[in-house]
Amino acid sequence: MKFFLMFFICFLIIEISAQDITWKRTSENTTLTELRLFRSTQVINLPSAETYEKGDFEYEISHRFIPAIDEKGKFFGLDGPANIRFSLSYAPTDRMTLTLGRGNIDGNVDLAIKYKLLQIRNDVLPSQFSVRVGTALSTNFPSQERKIFDSDNFQFFAQGIFNTLYERTLGLGVVPTYLYNSNIYSAERFYSFTFGSYAQIFLSDKWSVMLEWNPTVTGYRSKFNPLSLGFELDTGGGHFFKFIFSNSVDLNTSHFINGASKQFFKTSPSFGFNLTRILK
Repeated sequence: MKFFLMFFICFLIIEISAQDITWKRTSENTTLTELRLFRSTQVINLPSAETYEKGDFEYEISHRFIPAIDEKGKFFGLDGPANIRFSLSYAPTDRMTLTLGRGNIDGNVDLAIKYKLLQIRNDVLPSQFSVRVGTALSTNFPSQERKIFDSDNFQFFAQGIFNTLYERTLGLGVVPTYLYNSNIYSAERFYSFTFGSYAQIFLSDKWSVMLEWNPTVTGYRSKFNPLSLGFELDTGGGHFFKFIFSNSVDLNTSHFINGASKQFFKTSPSFGFNLTRILK
């Protein structure tokens, strides 16, 4: 109950404070041939099928505060340590995106390519399908026996991303994901297969509410399935603020796919945010 009360209060405060925002959405380019179903290229942790326009860059900074929001002496978790991710993406074509990112957990660096394979124009359920593949390298592995580029420090992942949009209001997506070498701390090579899904309700031109779930179907999982919810503020021009409550404090794909350390409904979630900006 405390969590839902805080979620509602945060939404009201930000909604009121956002009334003075002066950024404006850029006018739509009617010559674009690409579908635009989701406004952002990422929902919470899982990607959408969206790509950028050719030549665009996108910068991301994300935080997940480790303490739960009800932990005493942590000011809703904001006084505790946080996991951090930075990334930079580039679109060599309208349908391809290259992303280089780094998280502070294990000094994990990842490189990913997303490509939009298919888009279906339909008045009721327009849809699109993309694939995303990548590799991750943990550069701060806490063992003197391993060198940075030891093969045991590398992980590989592949994702299929299907999106559809109903009545320009309800965005739905599924993201099956395969991760190889899920647990780099183990001498055995594990894999994980998850079947992520999300829904995003677009309440207005700038506000939307998001729900995301990533259950493990088979293979390695640390403890629990990640469950997250939040809201997104789109100020226009490719600038997004995402405010998130989740039982997972991981950010990089190779960490997030492994599962969460606590249950969402039996313990209070942690707070986090994603900030992204498209650079023309």
